[in-house]
Amino acid sequence: LPPLPPHPDNAPWSPSVYNAYDALQNTFRHASNVLSQDADAKRLEAHIEKATEDLLPILEAFETHAAVEHIPLPWLYSCTEAVGHLIAGLCQAQEETNVAYIEPVKVVRTGKRGRPRKHLNPQLLTEAMDSQRRMSLTKLAQLMGVSRPTLRKQLLLNGVYSKFTSLSKSELDDLVKSFREAKPDSGVRYLIGFLRNQGLHIQKRRVYSAVHRVDGLGRIVRQQRLIRRKPYEVSRPHALWHVDGHHKLILWGIVIHGFVDGYSRTITGLRASTNNRASTVLEVFLAAVGEYGLPSRVRGDR
Repeated sequence: LPPLPPHPDNAPWSPSVYNAYDALQNTFRHASNVLSQDADAKRLEAHIEKATEDLLPILEAFETHAAVEHIPLPWLYSCTEAVGHLIAGLCQAQEETNVAYIEPVKVVRTGKRGRPRKHLNPQLLTEAMDSQRRMSLTKLAQLMGVSRPTLRKQLLLNGVYSKFTSLSKSELDDLVKSFREAKPDSGVRYLIGFLRNQGLHIQKRRVYSAVHRVDGLGRIVRQQRLIRRKPYEVSRPHALWHVDGHHKLILWGIVIHGFVDGYSRTITGLRASTNNRASTVLEVFLAAVGEYGLPSRVRGDR
């Protein structure tokens, strides 16, 4: 595309001329880049439409306002010729392209009653379900514009879908053993993540069984490190109440305060207020005492 020439009167061009030329240059550059790539027919067609719809109106506007904006006609004719060559090149590339467009969904009409059958491209399904892509069936169904049951049925018909990886017991044991040697203190969840990173989807029960076979002693040692928490106990009703506040709705001016009996888990007091003052919490407590009686102790998080 020819560059914008100097103004005939050595004055700056108007902002409208600069903006129009920038739009012309950007669209021309994007379309020219497509010609240097191996683009498919659909992409070339889209750029032909964009060049026709965007470039030609700008050139017509330049010609209409050439006298007012002092635009040199030889430069305008050069731009028009460059755009014409560009569109012709895009049309020729569209006819000669050797890039095939994979149609993901093909509608098969049988002439019978009911909706037509949808046939999904087997090659596309095989590549999409590659273990390294980690794409769920729901996401793939949304991208292809079909329902999840239809996608699963097509995967089964083409022999692509397999929920779990086929792996022998000895092969799984070898993988678990190598992982344990590298990370002896890691748990089963890290092991499952390691297997999925290798592109392997194994049932949890099989992973647990492999850990028992390969590292039974280490599993028992790790279990001894677990924090054994004492069960929560309260001697009797009203021996201990718990109080807490909920402030997630503070942006809307709502604060919730509640009291719970530690023995029976009964909610003795609950109120949504417009502030978090201590006097408001005291009102909730006194109302709960009036209905359920006075507790021996009250415990909060402060």
